[in-house]
Amino acid sequence: MERKTIQEWETHFDTFIMDGDGFPQGTVKNETLFTEEEFVKNTRISTVKMSEKLIKAWEQNSL
Repeated sequence: MERKTIQEWETHFDTFIMDGDGFPQGTVKNETLFTEEEFVKNTRISTVKMSEKLIKAWEQNSL
């Protein structure tokens, strides 16, 4: 599975993580790598700017 930084996933999903409280402590936004599934899961309990792409990912990855 492809791994990207939070910044790269934000671009992919046209979203913005305002508070990454759903991500593991010590996560560095432009360094720590996540799979798409991990990113989507962590955004569910973070404060994010929503986008249609992210909503669709939530629906497809019913975690």
